Amino acid sequence: MATLEAPCAPYTLADITLGPLKVSEETDPSGTLSLTLPVNSGINTLSVEIEGQTLQAALPSSPSSTTDPTAVIWPDGERWGKPGAALAESGPDVMAYPLGFPSGSALIDLLSGPSVAYIEAIESTQTCGKVLRASIIQGGSVRPLQVSMPPCGTALGQTLRIPLGN
Repeated sequence: MATLEAPCAPYTLADITLGPLKVSEETDPSGTLSLTLPVNSGINTLSVEIEGQTLQAALPSSPSSTTDPTAVIWPDGERWGKPGAALAESGPDVMAYPLGFPSGSALIDLLSGPSVAYIEAIESTQTCGKVLRASIIQGGSVRPLQVSMPPCGTALGQTLRIPLGN
């Protein structure tokens, strides 16, 4: 867990960088921001930019047995409606949670723990005929994902499952 205390900066946007993972979050009314971030092998610095200042913190090294998290970055700053596309998983001891302040940068779905990750995209009037775009971070590398959803009327209510294998 990382906590930033900026008592003179309530409701202020902070840009957080942890290796290839970049996200914006907002401080609370007292200027505090608390985040639970995953352990990444080989990443030893957390960077936070707030009100033009950049703060850096050294992180303890992670055990070599640590499973790197999977992150899905939604560049449009929104998840595809409700219902829509979301990161999903199967496996024990898995934690999935969203990061990102909606008015800031992209939203991120983060999955931590040993698992099989995939994106589930429900074909709806909000998603049909559109292109689903995301960036996938696995094992410290980033790769783009682009999937054309089926045309409207052909598969409404069906779920498209996109595996995110390494």
